[in-house]
Amino acid sequence: MRKLLLVTSIILLIFGCGSTKPHTKSEVPKWYLNPPKDKNKFYAVGDAMRPQLSLSKKIATSRARDELARQIKTQVQSKLNDFQKASGIGMDAEASEFTEYISGNVVNMSLEYSLIEQTDVRDGRVFVMVSYDAKAAAKAAKEAVKASVNKANAYRSELEARDAFSRLDAEIDKLEGRTGSAPRE
Repeated sequence: MRKLLLVTSIILLIFGCGSTKPHTKSEVPKWYLNPPKDKNKFYAVGDAMRPQLSLSKKIATSRARDELARQIKTQVQSKLNDFQKASGIGMDAEASEFTEYISGNVVNMSLEYSLIEQTDVRDGRVFVMVSYDAKAAAKAAKEAVKASVNKANAYRSELEARDAFSRLDAEIDKLEGRTGSAPRE
């Protein structure tokens, strides 16, 4: 009896630990393998399989939005780096921080305003396709650049004002008493 139980346990263990079979093309939506190509929109897909359908949809949507964010961030960083090289700004720490700040803001906006274009459920797995308008991404990038420049200008103005006040303090400290006569009328 023990041997039978042991053999059965081993067989169940072997089959239970086996990996799930890979998806075939027929098991996934057509748009999942070939998302639309449109110069006016970014598209990304995601999938998930969890016990609860709602959780599967949330995770699949999150994965699709993560991919969308990577696409947008890569393009925004590339454009900013090209601009910085062309304008001679270089890639020092400040320029790199600027690029990260801008691309981060654009990505945050893209995740917030992305749309679920398609959802499909097959064998308990949820497939989701999301999109984000390219013009909205461009607008978000421009707004982030303006905000960053305004912030940098305000900081620079504050530093210049501090420097001017320091110089004024130094000049005031140089005041000496002098003998002089009042101007005649």
